[in-house]
Amino acid sequence: MGYIKKPELPIPQRIKRTYLRCDQEFVAEGRVNRICGRCKKRSEGLKFGKWPVSPQ
Repeated sequence: MGYIKKPELPIPQRIKRTYLRCDQEFVAEGRVNRICGRCKKRSEGLKFGKWPVSPQ
């Protein structure tokens, strides 16, 4: 019994894109998360409910 060779993954292309939240440009390697670290850090508190939501 021999080894099974894993298929080769394509090399991602470098593409100039913009972050979805703050419109800053960056160079992406393929399709990646398009929210910058700064914006992601800001939204972390919202995910875990650190800020109270006012009743309407």
